[in-house]
Amino acid sequence: MRSEKVSEALNTLQHRFLLCRMASKAVRSFHKPSTRIADTMNEVLDRIAGGEPRDLLAKPDRTRTGRR
Repeated sequence: MRSEKVSEALNTLQHRFLLCRMASKAVRSFHKPSTRIADTMNEVLDRIAGGEPRDLLAKPDRTRTGRR
């Protein structure tokens, strides 16, 4: 269930509002038009739950992705 995924993600980031902000930005970034948004959200929550807080809060290195 998604509530379990949110609880696991809150173990990594204790700040609820930061979790919501990060998850919404990540879903917009990772979503592919051919998939359901709910599946993308579940994947993002799994990634947040499995990550280290300092890695999640670090600014991405945009030189490798080609974005400016």
